[in-house]
Amino acid sequence: MKNKVFLITIGYTLLMMVELVSCKKCGPFPDAIKVVGLDWDVRETVYNSNKVSFSPILNDTVDYNLYSIWINPKTETYFSLNQNSFSFSLINTAHACSPGSDPQLLETIKDIEIISTKDFDANHLKGSNLVSLFDVVVKGQKLKLSDYLKTSPYVPEQMIFILNSPPDLTDKFEFTVKFHQNGVNKYFDFKTGEFVIKK
Repeated sequence: MKNKVFLITIGYTLLMMVELVSCKKCGPFPDAIKVVGLDWDVRETVYNSNKVSFSPILNDTVDYNLYSIWINPKTETYFSLNQNSFSFSLINTAHACSPGSDPQLLETIKDIEIISTKDFDANHLKGSNLVSLFDVVVKGQKLKLSDYLKTSPYVPEQMIFILNSPPDLTDKFEFTVKFHQNGVNKYFDFKTGEFVIKK
């Protein structure tokens, strides 16, 4: 009986010592999201009471107030290095190694330019920035794009640019969108392709 109690005591002591000096690896957990590119599309879009409905542009022709550019940033998730931690525990709990806070998006929008390949109206000639002629829908809210950019916002999951002013003439237009951000990848651009935008 004494031998049994002695063996149990020795075993329990050894278990405590192993737990005391054990090094537990925690993670890696994602802790940062970086924008590495842009997916985009041109659509016919209606915004009404915080709701957005859209469809393809048929016959490459669209009313000016339905012309929209949809942008979905492409992201990559980054991980910190493994953290080693010494801990003392007789029972491992389910939350002994928690990921902490959600990953954070690192980039903010520095500037956006929307450039036309031809004169849009008398005040916006070929090569000028048309940002003031677009609204932006972000998280269901519609704002003037120029006002939105003044806030230096974090890059959202999706942006919809909707034209709010007609051209002087119904004509084919193609835009170059230039996207500037603070971050490792500082600049992206793309061309929308040509569409007839009706006055």
